[in-house]
Amino acid sequence: MSLTIQKLDPIGALITDPDIDYLLHHPDAGAELTQALNENSVLLVRGLHLDDETQLALARRMGEIVVKSTPGWSKQTPGIYRIALDPEANDELYVKGSWDWHIDGATANGIPPKATMLTCRGVPGAGGETQALSTYIAYDQLSAAEKDKLAGLKVWHKVRPEAYTETINLTPAQSDRLATEAANLHPLVWTHLNGRKSLVLGITADRIEGLPTAESDAILRHPAAMQHQDR
Repeated sequence: MSLTIQKLDPIGALITDPDIDYLLHHPDAGAELTQALNENSVLLVRGLHLDDETQLALARRMGEIVVKSTPGWSKQTPGIYRIALDPEANDELYVKGSWDWHIDGATANGIPPKATMLTCRGVPGAGGETQALSTYIAYDQLSAAEKDKLAGLKVWHKVRPEAYTETINLTPAQSDRLATEAANLHPLVWTHLNGRKSLVLGITADRIEGLPTAESDAILRHPAAMQHQDR
């Protein structure tokens, strides 16, 4: 048995008729999932109804689990973060921040995790609103001149509530924590192990290293603006 993949348009793929026992126990399943993710950027798997422990077990088939102890991360099942506006169990800052375009882990030290696994436990109304985009495609659609101008630039990423589209009710402790958190530096154009290139962008992109604020803002909000910059 092997995974059956149905490609979606414009990005992503659906794993049809998934078998949880195969995914959890077959020696080839982890490599198949990883290959499918690398080829399609997003995988959709319907009907698994995973609990926390099973979700973690499935994620481990693809690599090491990221575990954090900051607000919102589960102490009972390390590696699980509950995305819900529950003031007693979660952190409004990061939940509302996830409503804007972002790359998970961009503000943490080091290389961001290769994937995030989401399981829907409760949806009001019909269907969820999680969306994904491909920054491979975003890079590919740049002109050759734009690619040359972006090459070598580096961007500081930091959580900045004032950049969010939603109002964040920060507690004094949260404000103090953000004030002391260091920004993380990433290349604007990321070259992956397979040779493909993508853009590292999102709501956490604060400023381009070494550029004036106005020029940095113009590039981060519309990379094509670089062709009009005199440098």
